[in-house]
Amino acid sequence: MIKHILYSFCWLFAVGSASAQLNPANYLFLSPAADSLLFANIGGLDAPQYSQADFNRDGRADLLVYDRVGRIALTFLNVGLTNEIKYQFAPEYMPIFPQGSPNMMLARDYNGDNIADLFYIYQSLTAPAALAVMRGSYDAQNRLQFTQIINSVTSFNRLFNLQEEVFIANPDIPIIDDIDGDGDMDIAAFTLDFTGNIMYYENQSVERGFGADSLIFELESNCLGQFSKNTISVTNSVITSGRTDSCGGNPFWRSNPRHGASGSLSCFDFDGDGVKDFTISDAGINAVNELTNVIINDTFVTINQDTQFPAYNVPINLFSYPVPYFLDIDNNGSKDMLVGNNEGALGPTGYATDSSTLVYLNNPTAGLSNFALHSRDFIHAQTVDVGNEAHPAIADVNADGLPDLIVGNRIAMRQNGNRSASLYLFLNVGTDTSPVFQLANTNFANISSLNKNNPYPHFADINGDGSLDLIVGFEDGTLSLLINQNGANLPFLYPNPVANYNSIGVGASAAPQFFDLDKDGDYDLAVGENSGTVNYFENTGTAANPIFTNSPTNPFLGQISLNVSGSFRAYPFFQPDSAGNTQLYLGNYFGNIIKMGNIDNNLSGKFDTLETNFLNHYSGAYAAVTFGDLDNDSLPDMVVGNSRGGLNFYSSRSRSIPINIIDFSADLDFRPPFPNPNSTGQLNIPCLLNNPNGGVANVYNTIGQLMQTALIAPYDNNPNINIQNLQAGVYMLEIDDSQTRKTYKIVVQ
Repeated sequence: MIKHILYSFCWLFAVGSASAQLNPANYLFLSPAADSLLFANIGGLDAPQYSQADFNRDGRADLLVYDRVGRIALTFLNVGLTNEIKYQFAPEYMPIFPQGSPNMMLARDYNGDNIADLFYIYQSLTAPAALAVMRGSYDAQNRLQFTQIINSVTSFNRLFNLQEEVFIANPDIPIIDDIDGDGDMDIAAFTLDFTGNIMYYENQSVERGFGADSLIFELESNCLGQFSKNTISVTNSVITSGRTDSCGGNPFWRSNPRHGASGSLSCFDFDGDGVKDFTISDAGINAVNELTNVIINDTFVTINQDTQFPAYNVPINLFSYPVPYFLDIDNNGSKDMLVGNNEGALGPTGYATDSSTLVYLNNPTAGLSNFALHSRDFIHAQTVDVGNEAHPAIADVNADGLPDLIVGNRIAMRQNGNRSASLYLFLNVGTDTSPVFQLANTNFANISSLNKNNPYPHFADINGDGSLDLIVGFEDGTLSLLINQNGANLPFLYPNPVANYNSIGVGASAAPQFFDLDKDGDYDLAVGENSGTVNYFENTGTAANPIFTNSPTNPFLGQISLNVSGSFRAYPFFQPDSAGNTQLYLGNYFGNIIKMGNIDNNLSGKFDTLETNFLNHYSGAYAAVTFGDLDNDSLPDMVVGNSRGGLNFYSSRSRSIPINIIDFSADLDFRPPFPNPNSTGQLNIPCLLNNPNGGVANVYNTIGQLMQTALIAPYDNNPNINIQNLQAGVYMLEIDDSQTRKTYKIVVQ
């Protein structure tokens, strides 16, 4: 049990070698109340957008969750019955969607073929961001697929007789719906100026005889609803006219621009009169305004507003920028309302909130919608999420022989308005071979007392006393070094942190690591920074008495320059391979991990790029990587943090298909799965003894690659895995309840 003490020491194995192949892995996480977190491994949520699509053509509307902060599309299979909210994380469908897309992604069926299409923001190094469209279809395996048909949606402006781009401002979400009820898909979005009006781009597909199959937009109105947003102050109220010949509060005659007119929109027929009504919301506001519309002489006219919608129930209240999405979340045929936080869409100044998504179930009466608050924590409360960004490190904090997780965030904004940037401690309460992590402390080492953003932790024995010390980098480019006051094999004890270690200062977002780069037997210091470079500080002292100057020995280590490729934020992790050759794993803003070599005896030269996307990893922007042996197999496992404040794991545990059933414990709750062989697409896992712990069910192929995963909730006595996406063949099903494991061979027909 001593094995986990010195994580910063050299690994005696090769990362990525045949003996240490890394595969995506899931680990159990517990809340402080010891409840299993069902979505602990999805990587967090900051600014989620919700829409539905049938991923596997089984007739169920599955859930697409696009997180604007992470620039990532997450996929969840709908496994619920009527009036049941039950979703299973299904990462195997994530490659269907364009990962890395900025700002917005919504599934909509624009051509009426009952297959979801995709509206999203397309951007490349050579093309600016623009609203794009993909058409949906199914392949031979009934798997949803998309074909790009438009890179930049345009609309004809009759006033100026020109074709112009339908522009969606960065923080905004537009209406993409059949607004006028003629069967084709229209678009509405706030104007680009300070007028506070909504531009209405009407689709002319039906009018021109194409049915719903085309996207031919004309700018029909620059004041949809005949109202203007109240831009004099930060509010989501509007100024209505109630007329077809004027725009309420029309600012065209005002010479001085006012507060900007950005904001997000959605539409729904709340009063059941056949006319679409609107909602609007904006940054800095915690409520949603519902606008009731009528049609007068073919013109939408807003006649009423509810600035605290739904005032008849519990009004929407998120810390900032709530956006409603209307979809049937409980499978009963009526559209419900999910309200997600959108503040993080504002980039580096945005913040995460404690409760990202509200669920309002709809029980319509006589055609009138009736939204009632059902829960405040849809998906989000079941995730591991430390706020905005996650910077992981591994160390045995309580000296119990099990590796723990310490995770820094950039910042988190709480529902009560408090801001915090700190280190989160997740203690390992599992076993040597089956780690289970539980949140134990949200301000480890009292780092928040320094009042600095973006703490980035790393552990190393910097003074040679056998215990691990802690160095933390911050957004202002400074460092703090905390010397462990306890000796080896004792719980960590740190003094209150002191800022500005050795007056070292680099560029913004310092990401430090102690590592013997010059191979002289003592730790040197490498510090990544926001500009995309890595600073090298040579230790001119000894292993017991390190000496660093406050200026880097080399501010351009390895000639690394991420901004050349359009990325930034260098997050380095050095370690040797099995032959002792130093390798670098470099996380960055783009979310990929760059593997580099040719480092030893080349500290003033250029490092070689060995892989531009190690393990084809992508869990969203700001990848921060660390390595450690989490499962006691003397092989390295990898943990990657991301901009959404969550974590993703890669395990080196060897996998093999057993000849017979392997039963690790006669007391394990789970029993052999059925049907097996399986041709139904659903694998049932019977459970006895009330299944108090829950568990994880993983499906591996014959070479040990993780193909499918599902978390089993505590006391779920009839869990199942949807395996419709697996090709025919032999697989291994591993069931882990955090204490013991069972492995079964399954055959898919």
